[in-house]
Amino acid sequence: MAPCARGAVPPGRPLAGRDMSDEARMILTRIILHEDRLRHAQCLVEAGLDPNMADEMGMTPLHLAGWAGLPEQVEWLLGLDPDLGHVNGFGGDLVGSIVHGSENRLDVETRDHARCAQLVLETGARLSRVAVTRALHEEVAAVLADWADRHPEAVPGDGQEGGQ
Repeated sequence: MAPCARGAVPPGRPLAGRDMSDEARMILTRIILHEDRLRHAQCLVEAGLDPNMADEMGMTPLHLAGWAGLPEQVEWLLGLDPDLGHVNGFGGDLVGSIVHGSENRLDVETRDHARCAQLVLETGARLSRVAVTRALHEEVAAVLADWADRHPEAVPGDGQEGGQ
């Protein structure tokens, strides 16, 4: 893991299948929240760490990157074939995690939750009617409403999906 912290990938995927503590296996969920640690995260995945490993709250690196409003991390993680239907330990889906972050992070002015929402929707994440009607962040709400208007067949209307 130490070479990865320096941005170097050790040969042979040495982390794949290795017996590690839960904390070591969840390191991606810890570092993905920091915009300056993307290369570190990429090296860890190249070395064999599972990019879909959820933390103790059921948050995957993708849910956390979206919650943090980090589109570069979200775009990279979307390229790793993540489970777009994953539901975190709070009952929230991917779009719900982004909406929650846009409304609750203190640094929302410096993050781009709207771009994160656009990226995940373009990749196939589900959008619920409840997420569209309850999003409070103006730019995120606009992205969700626009998506729902352009793809009405893809937005269930029963209000039960997309918990935050």
